[in-house]
Amino acid sequence: MLPKISIILPVYNVDLWLDETVQSIQAQSLQEWEAIFVIDGSPDKSKQILQRYAAVDHRIKIIEQENYGQGAARDHGVEHAQGDYLFFLDPDDLIPPKALDLAYERALTTSADIIVGDYIEFKDGGNPSSMQQGASRDFQRYFSQYGDDIFYRKNITDNNFFYHSLYFMVVWMKLFKRETWLKNGIKAPVGLTMGEDFMTVKKMLLLNSSIATVDAILIYYR
Repeated sequence: MLPKISIILPVYNVDLWLDETVQSIQAQSLQEWEAIFVIDGSPDKSKQILQRYAAVDHRIKIIEQENYGQGAARDHGVEHAQGDYLFFLDPDDLIPPKALDLAYERALTTSADIIVGDYIEFKDGGNPSSMQQGASRDFQRYFSQYGDDIFYRKNITDNNFFYHSLYFMVVWMKLFKRETWLKNGIKAPVGLTMGEDFMTVKKMLLLNSSIATVDAILIYYR
């Protein structure tokens, strides 16, 4: 059975947090996923940790490449993805237990190309699961005007929000329809080591992709 969601994770020097991240993926209420870990020339013990999980969980896949940066690593992961939707996760962050389920259900309900959720920051060593589960007041304030409907870039009249809000600057806390991602030829800009996800998200949004929101925390951001 093909996965519903492909989770793409670029891996570089994250062995201190990798166990937590993998376990947060395995704890998802939606179990039809694949997690593609792209080891970006990482010199630490990340590969050995992931091999231990992959040996007992066929949904965990490991790809290796030379150190080209996380944008190239994400692109490499997308090339191997089989899920209907893409979910990007940094391997020191965590996913709340119902995050994939809620985002996927919203994607099916709306057929939107992009589902945008919320995030919560937590400090290393903290317990994010004790924090709120629903989206924040900021999220509600920014997106309440669109209600439950889908919307497009042209409907976002606040350009400061569109260009400078974290919600439109990063690839994480979102679910992307893989078919639309591939059709639009989304790739990270070659040579950029910072801000590459800003460019990929903006391209996806500017190419008339449909957007919907989900009132849920999709990422615990370390």
